[in-house]
Amino acid sequence: MKKCVRCDTELKPGKSLCHVCKAFNAVTDEHSSVTCDEDDTSTSLAETESAEHKRLNVGEWNPIFGKEEGKKGGIVTTSVNILAGTPGAGKSTGVISLIRSALKAHPKRVVMYLSGEELKSEVRSRADRLGCTKDELERFRIIELIKDPGNIPGIFNKWKPVIGIVDSIQGICGKDDSVAEQLCTDAKRSIAAPLECPMILISHVNKGAEVAGAMTLQHAVDGTFLLMPIDDQLRQLEALKNRNGPTRSIYFTMTEAGLVRARAPEEDE
Repeated sequence: MKKCVRCDTELKPGKSLCHVCKAFNAVTDEHSSVTCDEDDTSTSLAETESAEHKRLNVGEWNPIFGKEEGKKGGIVTTSVNILAGTPGAGKSTGVISLIRSALKAHPKRVVMYLSGEELKSEVRSRADRLGCTKDELERFRIIELIKDPGNIPGIFNKWKPVIGIVDSIQGICGKDDSVAEQLCTDAKRSIAAPLECPMILISHVNKGAEVAGAMTLQHAVDGTFLLMPIDDQLRQLEALKNRNGPTRSIYFTMTEAGLVRARAPEEDE
């Protein structure tokens, strides 16, 4: 005799729809037991050690990413983050300053910069303008106009950089949100987590000043940060989502030397 596994009602021969709870195909033989195909590896949360985030010093950007109690702030080394903003807001300029801080914190490591829109020479000109030293330039690895996201994990596993920049999601993945979502997933599972290499994925914004692409992209990452101009010089960097810290805003002034931390407008009133 077949029974409904939900309400234990005996089913008529040849029927798969329970006439009581309306469950379909939720049937089992009265002599059988319900089993799980997956191995039961569940554990008590009390037996699980709490993870202590390792953070990378990224200079003046540290406060936006958060910090552990009693420790200095910085970007979590296993995190993947989206940095979005309007053209000219200073995204590419800002990450150069962030990169320099990371290189200073790890004098023997390299950074990896994947450019989907700019030539190496253009990135080099910006680095020169922002005062990168000879040592920093030598440890600044760059691949220009990369178009195949599937190659990215292999590149990072070869170089094992201290931090990775993708500029930009749209430049590398085009308008295909499924490809972009796979990039975010690969960045977490194949790069950030195993290599302890935080990733910053630069993104465009749409006409409504919202992060471009499907919302699933933001679900796939640890943090979403929006850099927007307040006026010709002042920039607001806002944490829209941050699994590893607070959602807050910090401010920068755009100068010839790049983005420099500034006071919040209300502090000057």
